[in-house]
Amino acid sequence: MNSEEKPPQVKPAPGPGIPPGAGGQVPWVALLILVIGAFMAILDTSIVNVALPRFMTLFARSQIRYSGF
Repeated sequence: MNSEEKPPQVKPAPGPGIPPGAGGQVPWVALLILVIGAFMAILDTSIVNVALPRFMTLFARSQIRYSGF
């Protein structure tokens, strides 16, 4: 090897789970899925709380039996 020659440059391999060329999109997709999941949980709780009085009148039961406490 001459003093003028440089050793070949080696690029590091992409990390596990990150496809080549994905850049910074993977964390944003994960964040979007997490936010949608949290929103759906809140929406589901709200729907049950709105429908609970109607269930109580239809089935003549107390709120304790339907709310899970």
